[in-house]
This record gives sequence, C-alpha cells and structure tokens, in this order.
Amino acid sequence: MRRLRMLLATAVVAGAGIVALPSPAQAGQVLVTIGIKGSGTVRVVEGSLEDGGATSCDQSQNLDHRVTLTCARVRNEEPLEAWVWLRPSTSSSPPFWSFVDWQGCDQTRERSGIKECGVGSTAFGTSTKAPVAIFRDNSAPTVTELAATQDTSKDGTFRFTWKGNDSVREECRFGAATFTTCSSGHTVTLPEGHYTFSVRAEDASGNLSTTEQTVVSSVDTTLFIRPPAVSTSRNAEFFYSGTNGSTFDCTLDAVTMDCAADGVARFANLTDGTHTFSVRSRQGAWVDASPSTWTWRIDTTAPQTTLGGGPVPGSVLLSRAAAFTIGTDDPSADLECTFDGVTHDCAGGSPVFAGLVSGTHEFTATAVDRAGNRDDSPAARHWTVPFGATSLKRGTGWRLVRTSGAYDGSALTTKKRNASLTLSVRNARSLMLVAGRGKKNGTVAIYAGSRLVKKVSLARSTSVGKQLIPVTAFSTPFTGTVRIKVLTKKRPVRIEGLAAPTR
Repeated sequence: MRRLRMLLATAVVAGAGIVALPSPAQAGQVLVTIGIKGSGTVRVVEGSLEDGGATSCDQSQNLDHRVTLTCARVRNEEPLEAWVWLRPSTSSSPPFWSFVDWQGCDQTRERSGIKECGVGSTAFGTSTKAPVAIFRDNSAPTVTELAATQDTSKDGTFRFTWKGNDSVREECRFGAATFTTCSSGHTVTLPEGHYTFSVRAEDASGNLSTTEQTVVSSVDTTLFIRPPAVSTSRNAEFFYSGTNGSTFDCTLDAVTMDCAADGVARFANLTDGTHTFSVRSRQGAWVDASPSTWTWRIDTTAPQTTLGGGPVPGSVLLSRAAAFTIGTDDPSADLECTFDGVTHDCAGGSPVFAGLVSGTHEFTATAVDRAGNRDDSPAARHWTVPFGATSLKRGTGWRLVRTSGAYDGSALTTKKRNASLTLSVRNARSLMLVAGRGKKNGTVAIYAGSRLVKKVSLARSTSVGKQLIPVTAFSTPFTGTVRIKVLTKKRPVRIEGLAAPTR
C-alpha cells in the first residue's frame, strides 16, 4: 500500500492541474484554485506547495474588475491539517488599482496593513478551496476638449470631436436618446432644431466618465417676399424669416450689411444691372449653411425699335403688298405690332402684308423688354395704296382695258372730251393721279367737289404707264367727290387710279 500511495502521489495529468490524492491517515491536504477579480497578484506566503506548484498567481493584465480569472490549482499536504495563506498585491497592476477584499477564505488576518486569506483542510482530510481576491480600478476615464464644428457646405451637418482618456469605449447621444457607441469625429446631419450632444467614456472595468455636453442649433432661412427677376424699379424690398435662429447675416452684392432682426430689408436708388441679396439665419455660432439668395436685374431703360424695308414713310405705293424688318437694340425684348390700329402678329420681326385694300395704312412696332419697359416712340410707317381703275365711277366714253402694264392690272382709256370719272373720298389730305403718259396724250382737270384744283397734262415724249402725278394737298382734310374731267378732244387719256392719302 505504501508503494501504491507513493506512485499515485507522483502522477499528474497534463493541463489538468493537481490531482487530489487520498490523504494518509496521519496527514491533511488542501487543493487551492486562486481567483483574481480585476488586475492584481496573489502570492502564497505560508504553506508549502507540493508537486512544484506556483507560489504566485499574476492576473495584473486583466483590466476589467468585473472579470475573474484563475490560476492553476496548487496543493499543500501537511500532518494533521494543511493550510495555505495568500497575500494580495497591486505592484504589477496599472496605477489606480487597489485591493478591496477576499471571498472564499476560511480565515483572514491583517499583516502590515494588508488583509491575508487562509484556506485549509480538515484534520486528516482533503479539502478543495477557491478563494478570490477582489481588486478594483478606482480611476474613471475622462472626456476632455469636447468641441462641435459646423460643415457650412451642407445644411444641418455637424462634427463632434473630443479626447477620451483611459477609455476603451465612448458613447454619445442627442437629447434623452439612448447612448450608442461613437468615436471622436462623429458627424451627423440634423433637421432644424436645437440639440444637446452628450458624450461619455467607459474604461475596461466599466467605469464611466462624467458626461460632457455641448449644444448645437440647426437653423434655416426663408425668403418669402422679393422683387421680380427683372424689375423696372430701382427700389427693392425683402421679407425673410428664420427657423431656430435669433439673428441674421445679410449681404447685398457680396457686401456685408446690417440685417434687421424684424425680417425686412429695403433698398433704394439701386443702379441698373444685376444685384444679389443673401440672408441667412444665425443662432450664436451656428448658421444656415445654405443662405436664401435672390438675384434680380434692374432695367429702367426702354429698348429702341426700328423698321427696315417697306414703303417710304408717307409715300403712295403702287403695290398691294409690303414687307418690313423690325429691329431693336435689346435682342431679348418682345415685339408688339399693330396694323391700322389693330393688334397684329409681328411674325418674328419680319411681317409681310399682301392684298392690301386701297387707302392709307399704318404699321407700328414696339419693343418691350423683359422688365416691362416699353419703347415710348414706337417705330411707325404709314403709306397709301391708290384706288385702282375699277374703283373709279366712269361716265360715257370710257373703256376699261386689262393690262399688266397698268397699276392694279387695269386702265380706263378715252379720247372723248368732257368724259369724266369720279371717286368719293373721306378725310383726304392730298390727291395723286395714277395715269399713263405719252407723246400725244391729252389733258385732264381735277376737281374737289366743284372746285378745280389742278389741270394735268398727260403728254410726254415717251409712253409710260403707272405714273404717279401729284395733284394737290389740302389745308384741311377733304371729304367729298373727286372728279377727273377730260379737257382735250381726240387725244388719248389713260387713267389707272387715284390716291387720296388721309395722313
């Protein structure tokens, strides 16, 4: 039996610690598994260890005082009773760690101000013990240099930075929300409002720092009354408001100016040209990253309008067609046209008229710029289209001839003396005869009512048609009958029309 007990005493299972052996009848043994909660070291200061067991348990690398780590089990065998005394130490631990107390001791004693733990066996028996030395981290982490900065390129975007000292984890939140893990440089975009940002640190033992806080404001600006994009007024008025802001920053044409807190800005005597007004709300250091901006153009100068082509102003035109080209010194201006006092299509600046009736006509063109400035002297052109031969009331002796060589394609011819033609006119300012002329052509007399106004010889060395022959100008507009009377006998007379301009 003695030999068997000796053999068993030397048997060790690798990695499984000390094997409990039956104690001899005259001895006791204690099997001890030392536990350390937190960072610390425990040394065996009394009691011999069998089997080469370690006399020190070092768990100083454990920085979480909520975690308990153990060392390999050791054994002491002594006659009658076996005892092991343990002494805690923080000599290998980081600063601010201290020993707190023991758990699982059979006895404790005070030596040199340090509490030691004793565990032992019963007399002649075997006991298993698991004492735990409790250490605690007495220093909480800290959060310092908390700062908030605003990203002024994006609405409501803020970046928070800080320093966490002796921390393994940091948490942050807005308002009363739940803390969540975050890190310095935390960036968020917030809707309009005032926000309290909180951050705290936690060390490896779960100690929490005090909570540091800062307040930020996400502000917005609304510009709700402003001048039109193009204005004819040198004055401008703006109404604006801010959300979560208490003051405003304003600029006009990139120049900083006083900004009324009542939300109204007025400007007077501004120059023609483009202007830009900008306003943003502010709450202390926090501003609207996207100011409300309005750009408008002041234009108080009316455009000028011109007419090209078409009849000569005030002329008599031997055609029932006319074409014009409208010009303006402001290419962006709109055009407004009238023909004989009635609104007419400007045809993109190139109006064409055809089939015009006999009488006096007027065409006008007015440029109106985008600000609403109107040319106060519209381009205008008036001209007269003569009455053709078919419009003249003829007496006996006249023959109507259709010929392309005559005005309006027709002519009235006669050789009969006293043959007459008449035309009723209204508000005529002048008269012009349209006739053919030739070497042997006769003479006619023109009457306005009963008054002879002119005798006109139609003789000419060469024969021509469509001749405009001035007759008279009236001092006051004439309304009545115009009569053409042949004065010669057996000499050809060719009448193609009569013009009676009313302007």
